[in-house]
Amino acid sequence: MRRMATKLFLLLFVLLSVMVSCNQNMMAVGTAARNFVTAPYRGVRDMIANNAYQRAVRRTERAHGNVPDIYRSTCDRQPIEDILDPDDEDEIEGLLPVVRDSVCSCKAWGSCSANECSCENLCPKTLELLQRTEDISDLSSLDNSLSFRNSQVQGAEHEMTQGFCWGHASLTSKFNRLAFFEPNQDPHFDLNAASEEEQNQALDYYKEQIDKIVDNKVAEFPGISNLNELSRYPGLQTYLFDRMGELWADNAMTFQGLFTSLKSTPQSREDNEEFFRDVKRKIDNHEQLQIVFTRNNAKFMTHAVLVSHYIQEGDQTILCIRDNNYGAQSNQNCENRMTMNTDGSVNYESSNPYNFDWGKLGGLKIAHNDNREAVTQMNRLHKKCEDDKGCN
Repeated sequence: MRRMATKLFLLLFVLLSVMVSCNQNMMAVGTAARNFVTAPYRGVRDMIANNAYQRAVRRTERAHGNVPDIYRSTCDRQPIEDILDPDDEDEIEGLLPVVRDSVCSCKAWGSCSANECSCENLCPKTLELLQRTEDISDLSSLDNSLSFRNSQVQGAEHEMTQGFCWGHASLTSKFNRLAFFEPNQDPHFDLNAASEEEQNQALDYYKEQIDKIVDNKVAEFPGISNLNELSRYPGLQTYLFDRMGELWADNAMTFQGLFTSLKSTPQSREDNEEFFRDVKRKIDNHEQLQIVFTRNNAKFMTHAVLVSHYIQEGDQTILCIRDNNYGAQSNQNCENRMTMNTDGSVNYESSNPYNFDWGKLGGLKIAHNDNREAVTQMNRLHKKCEDDKGCN
């Protein structure tokens, strides 16, 4: 068993020298060595995380009857005619609950206080906590996107040669779930201050907040409007790029990442149908998920993206893809899309001017880190919600 693992490890190193080079290669090899040593621990960790994620899925489905639209209105609202006495037009007291109900929401992150709504509705320990926007495709807007696509950022420590797509997808998803931007709140330090010392203090502060997001912790960004603005600041842009590269290495330089890149023939119809069902369920739970795929008959030609939303046209499901090779875009018209071919394989069409035509895909799966990150983020958001709503 140990001899086989050693051979796989050596194979991984050889493949790395083919896949990447220069600075990216050195980072990849170093991360691969660490991940090889910690592989048993990581395997147990992922198994525990997947079990916890499945429990969260079941809680979410039980709480909402497996009907995602109910997330929008969990309050039972009474018609005004059922409250008011028809013989007493001046019954002001009867109006108060109606008025309050019209401006108060009892869903996750709702506008009510814990005195008006139960903590179970305001801060449910379900995947509903990941719902930070009304429509999941809003997460793919320019505001909720990194200001740079999957390409080199000048001045960064890491040199990209083959792309950090998996890191780009993971980092974007983390920010969309865990970052709380407070543009009207005075920042601790001003990035645009006249004093160079204060500028450096501001950079250090926001780098600490970025580190929290990378570590799947909640972070607040006072004085910053959105992710796009944050990632445009000199010093923070290069820092985000370097952390993105490290996330790429941590996700891709694993045995799971290696086996995914080796899968170059289309999956069976049954496997692809199951993949589409899993993606739809995650989108219905407001999870902007990461997926990884390989081009047909092209080992190591692998890409990682986010699914922005899906469209149902009769029996056909169309997955709308947020492709980081293109950069910030809403993709609300679903220009980049995955569909199932008549033979059961999956096809990826992209209108992306920076992207070649992928066509028929080989390997296709939800990223191995997706469930683990989602359940960790849900737990951290639950604590944040309880603190904000006074539910703890």
